[in-house]
Amino acid sequence: MVISIFTHVIPNSEQGLIFFIICKVFFFLFFVSFMSLFFLLLLFSVWLNTLCFHFLFGSM
Repeated sequence: MVISIFTHVIPNSEQGLIFFIICKVFFFLFFVSFMSLFFLLLLFSVWLNTLCFHFLFGSM
């Protein structure tokens, strides 16, 4: 659906091409930020697990 709109817009005008590039850049930025957030969350959970492990077995 979206791709067909882009193919109709791009050959006709330069504005469509600029819009397409901006959309791609925004998607890329969103993807990168999402992945980094996910990675940080994963790292935090691992750190929390090691902390709990230390508390459980350190007190024994």
